[in-house]
Amino acid sequence: MTPDTDGNGAACEMVAECLRAMGDPSRLRILGELCGGEQSVTSLTAATGLSQANVSRHLGVLRRAALVEFRREGRHVFYRLTNDLPRTICGLVCFSLEQRTTAGRSALRTFRKEFHE
Repeated sequence: MTPDTDGNGAACEMVAECLRAMGDPSRLRILGELCGGEQSVTSLTAATGLSQANVSRHLGVLRRAALVEFRREGRHVFYRLTNDLPRTICGLVCFSLEQRTTAGRSALRTFRKEFHE
């Protein structure tokens, strides 16, 4: 079946957009920070070492993919995960990679734990 004939083309595109949004190391770092709870753009900038402009750009991609949402408080904007999808996906990918390789296994475990704290 092709997306044109099975009616799943729109669903496939939505899934692909979500996976593309998560497919960037900087965005994964931001998502990892947000796993710990809501944070301001300023705190995400400090935690990731990225510039404020880069953090804002990446948050826009994550927001369009419905992975994060935000609220304004005065001049500050706070972001949080919309659900546990990033935790689940990163946990499964890391676990799978840990099972298939010895190189970097410790780093993968640490990364997976960051998403589950």
